[in-house]
Amino acid sequence: MIWKSIKRRLADKAIKKQLPDKQPVFKPVAWSAVKNIGLIFQADDPIMIHGVEELVEIWQKQGKQVQVLVYISDPKKIPFENRAHWQPCSNKDFTSAGVPKTEIIHQFIQQPFDLLVDLNMTGQIRLYTVSVLSKATFKIGADLSINKHLPFTVDISKSAESYTVFKLGQNLVEQLNKIQFV
Repeated sequence: MIWKSIKRRLADKAIKKQLPDKQPVFKPVAWSAVKNIGLIFQADDPIMIHGVEELVEIWQKQGKQVQVLVYISDPKKIPFENRAHWQPCSNKDFTSAGVPKTEIIHQFIQQPFDLLVDLNMTGQIRLYTVSVLSKATFKIGADLSINKHLPFTVDISKSAESYTVFKLGQNLVEQLNKIQFV
């Protein structure tokens, strides 16, 4: 617990150095106006990967372009087959404080997505740094203590049902659809 807190502070310090002096203003977007989506999540098992595949397929049928960054903590335990527009990453792509260090991650961060969907349900510090540094126009995700930087979140702690990444992604889009944009 103490180690997580120390890593979070180190990551926050490193992130502050990389952020511009003027913080961007997030512009909420209606789901119908979203054209390109960045999606990040941690794959703990093949079922999670399958759930995100289903979500991506649904969104692509709606005409959305989706790029996925999947964090796999132990690539030996979780088999991953390369897919179009999917980028796997692991511990080797980040410093010990969780700050991105490879070009793959930096390219994802620099993408000006209309929407970044952060399906980080575990509080993974590496996904947190990607989410904070992302140049996306609008960011949504699960309401966790680590995700206070997200302007739009869904509280998954009070739900009677257990959330999967698929359910969380669907719920986020449903909630986004309920917002009335002027």
